[in-house]
Amino acid sequence: MPDTIRTSRSCAHRHMRGIGGFLAARFLTAAFAAAPLPAGAAEQPPFALYQLAVSAHRSIDQHEIAFLAVVLGVVLFAVVTAIMLVRTRVRARRLETWLHDEIARLRDDVDRANALLRSEPQLVVDWLAGSDEPSIDGDLAVAGVSTLYRVLAFGSWLDAGKALAMERAVEALRARGEAFSMTLTTLAGHPIEAQGRAIGGRAVLRLKDASGIKRDLVELVGRYDRLSAEVASLRALIEMLPSPVWTRDASGRLSFVNAAYARAVEAENAADAVDRRLELLDSVARENIAEARTGNGAYSGRLRVVVAGTRRTFDVLDFRTDAGRAGIGIDATEVETMRSALTRLADAHRRTLDRLSTGVAMFDSDHKLTFYNAAYRALWDLDAAFLDQRPTDSAVLDTLRTARKLPEEQDFRQWKAQLHEAYRAIEAKEHTWHLPGGRTLRVGTTPNPDGGVTYLFHDVTERLDLERRFEELIRVQGETLDNLAEGVAVFASDGRLRLHNAAFARMWKLAPPLLAERPHIEKVTALCKPLHGDDPAWQKLRDVVTAIDSREATPGRLERRDGSVVDCTTVPLPDGATLVTFHDVTDSVNVERALRERNEALEDADKIKIDFVHHVSYELRSPLTNIIGFVHLLGDPATGPLAEKQREYLDYITV
Repeated sequence: MPDTIRTSRSCAHRHMRGIGGFLAARFLTAAFAAAPLPAGAAEQPPFALYQLAVSAHRSIDQHEIAFLAVVLGVVLFAVVTAIMLVRTRVRARRLETWLHDEIARLRDDVDRANALLRSEPQLVVDWLAGSDEPSIDGDLAVAGVSTLYRVLAFGSWLDAGKALAMERAVEALRARGEAFSMTLTTLAGHPIEAQGRAIGGRAVLRLKDASGIKRDLVELVGRYDRLSAEVASLRALIEMLPSPVWTRDASGRLSFVNAAYARAVEAENAADAVDRRLELLDSVARENIAEARTGNGAYSGRLRVVVAGTRRTFDVLDFRTDAGRAGIGIDATEVETMRSALTRLADAHRRTLDRLSTGVAMFDSDHKLTFYNAAYRALWDLDAAFLDQRPTDSAVLDTLRTARKLPEEQDFRQWKAQLHEAYRAIEAKEHTWHLPGGRTLRVGTTPNPDGGVTYLFHDVTERLDLERRFEELIRVQGETLDNLAEGVAVFASDGRLRLHNAAFARMWKLAPPLLAERPHIEKVTALCKPLHGDDPAWQKLRDVVTAIDSREATPGRLERRDGSVVDCTTVPLPDGATLVTFHDVTDSVNVERALRERNEALEDADKIKIDFVHHVSYELRSPLTNIIGFVHLLGDPATGPLAEKQREYLDYITV
């Protein structure tokens, strides 16, 4: 750079000197060219030329004088300019020499600064005022990054808290010039120093590798920060605990209590409780604690404590510390109450389970029997002394197998292992055991929250027998209904069809799939309407099926449009349903009608006969009377004897 400046100045001086000489020579030539020179003037010396010029001046006119004045002025300007140029060159040479020395000095300073900068591992980042593009120089290994652009990404080589603190510090440095200094530990575990300064309009951030005492200091600062954070967290946790916490110094005086302790002793705050030495435990309790301490100086027990005027039960833990003693009281009043209630509840459950007909056996996580009821012992006919010894689940099964009271299995071990999977199961399962004596048990295994299993044994032999009988009865009933000639339909209490036979569907021409949907009586009435029309018997039938109060057997007769006649009868059932039977009596009605018609014809004929007899008897009454009279007269012995044949004829007439 100095050589370039010197070369530029030399060129400028030569250029200015050339211009001045050129102008002087130019004006002198013009001046002498304007006046004629005497002969031989060109060979005269300069003084002679001057004299010649003076003599020539006397002979020139005013215009020439003016021109000559201008020329002389130009010459004078050129001379002055030359003098100034010479002085400027001298000053430039001096300035060049000073600048050369200054550049050398600055080079020395830069070399010394670079040497100092690189004398130890560090990384320098600087921002020019008003610029967002930083200049980064130094060792990238200090921050543990591989590229320049990751240096300012503090979150990539610092934890979240330190990265946020660095970002805020750098932002304050660039915005307001606030200096900072902090010690950090990278994610790789290397301690570094971070310093920020505003220097000469620049914001400079220096990251320096800490070593030796500084490294120890950084580690101590980090440990102090961690311990301070832990202490603050523990203190905040202790303050938020609902249980009273206290510490004592070596002399036994209170040194710290939390807010719960202050509330328990009815103090204004924790400091007030410490200043007034308000004790949560009475003197007797403190003496008992001092006497009951174990070899390591710790005490743990349950004590009765008065808290804010109310007697409570506390689990007190008192132990030795480096500075004295510390203690905590955990309110166990609810636990004690719940334990008593749980004990009473467990006793009530045990008494209830003893009255159940279902056998109940509970095993803990060690497969040992913890509870059994009377039904369980009676079911398996086990000795109470054996069960009271808390046998294992396997021992009970082996005992039952020896007595041939378990299902006959080819691989008993595998069967038992599958049964014991209930100890590792999550949901309850059910098993069916068919015992050799013909009994059937339904066994339920329910995992307990504490890892054990509860077995429920329910004898379902009688129930299965009843189910079989019931199913047989249902099948017999179904077959009976399906083979009846009468149509049978059962409507539930809600009016929907519950049961029907094939004769009902055929009689009213209803599709079986439609009846399988359990239609309501209203829909059944609508479907049957094309056959019965508006017969009031159906309306009465519908009212009987849907009635709530009046439930009586009601007979009725339906005359259908196809000429058939159906007798229907409603019978209320005990469960609120209604049985409706339909009997086709068309043939009986037709025979009855024929008999009625014949009877009516016979009655008419008998009437005609009676009328005829009455008429004939009226017409023949007189002659017959005379004849009868004469017959009696002839038969009278007073009239005279009759022959045997005559008497026989008279008998025919009188009989």
